[in-house]
Amino acid sequence: MEEMKIFLIYDKINNVTLFHKYYFIFIKTVVQEQSFYLILISFCSRSTLLLN
Repeated sequence: MEEMKIFLIYDKINNVTLFHKYYFIFIKTVVQEQSFYLILISFCSRSTLLLN
Protein backbone atom coordinates (compact mmCIF):
# COMPACT_ATOMS: atom_id res chain seq x y z
CA MET A 1 0.00 0.00 0.00
CA GLU A 2 3.05 2.27 -0.16
CA GLU A 3 1.94 3.55 -3.56
CA MET A 4 -1.35 4.75 -2.14
CA LYS A 5 0.48 7.00 0.31
CA ILE A 6 2.38 8.53 -2.61
CA PHE A 7 -0.89 9.06 -4.46
CA LEU A 8 -2.56 10.70 -1.49
CA ILE A 9 0.36 13.05 -0.89
CA TYR A 10 0.58 13.89 -4.58
CA ASP A 11 -3.17 14.43 -4.71
CA LYS A 12 -3.04 16.96 -1.89
CA ILE A 13 -0.22 18.88 -3.58
CA ASN A 14 -1.42 18.93 -7.17
CA ASN A 15 -5.13 18.05 -7.06
CA VAL A 16 -4.71 14.96 -9.20
CA THR A 17 -8.05 13.52 -10.22
CA LEU A 18 -9.34 10.13 -9.17
CA PHE A 19 -9.02 9.07 -12.78
CA HIS A 20 -5.27 9.58 -12.70
CA LYS A 21 -4.91 7.74 -9.42
CA TYR A 22 -6.74 4.68 -10.64
CA TYR A 23 -5.08 4.85 -14.02
CA PHE A 24 -1.69 4.54 -12.33
CA ILE A 25 -2.90 1.66 -10.16
CA PHE A 26 -4.05 -0.07 -13.34
CA ILE A 27 -0.69 0.52 -15.01
CA LYS A 28 1.09 -0.86 -11.97
CA THR A 29 -0.82 -4.13 -12.17
CA VAL A 30 0.10 -4.48 -15.83
CA VAL A 31 3.74 -3.47 -15.92
CA GLN A 32 6.70 -4.05 -13.64
CA GLU A 33 7.06 -1.84 -10.59
CA GLN A 34 10.11 0.01 -11.87
CA SER A 35 8.30 0.97 -15.06
CA PHE A 36 5.34 2.11 -13.00
CA TYR A 37 7.48 4.42 -10.92
CA LEU A 38 9.18 5.82 -14.00
CA ILE A 39 5.78 6.62 -15.47
CA LEU A 40 4.65 8.18 -12.20
CA ILE A 41 7.79 10.28 -11.92
CA SER A 42 7.56 11.46 -15.52
CA PHE A 43 3.90 12.37 -15.02
CA CYS A 44 4.72 14.32 -11.85
CA SER A 45 7.51 16.15 -13.65
CA ARG A 46 5.27 17.13 -16.54
CA SER A 47 2.52 18.30 -14.20
CA THR A 48 4.98 20.43 -12.27
CA LEU A 49 6.25 21.98 -15.49
CA LEU A 50 2.71 22.75 -16.58
CA LEU A 51 1.90 24.39 -13.26
CA ASN A 52 4.98 26.61 -13.27
